[in-house]
Amino acid sequence: MGIQIGLGLPSGGRWGTAENIYALAELAEELGYASVWTFHHLLHPLHPLDPFPPRPDEPRPAAGRDAVDPFVALAAVAARTSRIRLGVGGIVAPYYASPLMLAKQAATLDMLSGGRLDLGLVAGWSRDEFAGAGTSHDERAARMDEILAALPTILESEVVSTKGRGFLINEAIVGPRPVQSPIPLIIGGYSEATVRRIVQFGHGYVAGHMAFDQWPRWIDRVSRRMEDAGRDPATLRYVCRATVDLRETALLERRPLQGDPDQIRADLACYEEFGVTDLFIDLNFDPYVSEGAASPKEAYRRAEHVARALAPVQ
Repeated sequence: MGIQIGLGLPSGGRWGTAENIYALAELAEELGYASVWTFHHLLHPLHPLDPFPPRPDEPRPAAGRDAVDPFVALAAVAARTSRIRLGVGGIVAPYYASPLMLAKQAATLDMLSGGRLDLGLVAGWSRDEFAGAGTSHDERAARMDEILAALPTILESEVVSTKGRGFLINEAIVGPRPVQSPIPLIIGGYSEATVRRIVQFGHGYVAGHMAFDQWPRWIDRVSRRMEDAGRDPATLRYVCRATVDLRETALLERRPLQGDPDQIRADLACYEEFGVTDLFIDLNFDPYVSEGAASPKEAYRRAEHVARALAPVQ
């Protein structure tokens, strides 16, 4: 089957307009991409309490500004597409006061899209966003575990009974039911707790800031833990968010995913050899696309060029 290539939708920054979201989603389906992806931010603090973890010495990426609600954006895209899968590369689950609200949104989107949702889930890190959501930053790990344990019960049971911190469902019917059973829970993070959650609850793993050469070690680590738990490692998906730097001519010295189309395709083949099953090209974190372009239309033209140059071979 080979590695499945997707595109990140214009989810924030100046290029995150309705016109660009619809156009790139429709183009992705036309070109044969397997999926489109969003991310989850609630606000962009001007004086943040926490640095951006992947690059703590730099300002936060412009993509976090004006970030769209991922479920709403994907529901709109679902109405304009028919085949392409719809992914969110990390709903911050502990922002939700109850897993019922999260399950309701996920099930509705899966139903409306005909069973196309890939539900990425992360524990989060931004104290500013936790404060805005009205939930506890300090309790996020425990609440992440609680939500992951409750979601399958809520999504798949005919009659739901479950409880936890601040929520109680006592013998209730919760609908609509999702088309997929189960909805893939694709868990993100970089800690030992992330490995435990993948093994216990996950159908996949998603990472946006893992170094190229770290993927084989991470996949081996998770695979060994899956085997120890009696689960087949081959059933797990590994999803990589990738920021590419496409050039018109080949580079003699370059980093992974930088260079002309042939060089970038060679890197994609390396990811596949590592065991990555899905990779989506996310231009939200390209400084030119998210902030430097003179207009949203100019940013889209750059994204369209990249999408066409790297489109999956039909």
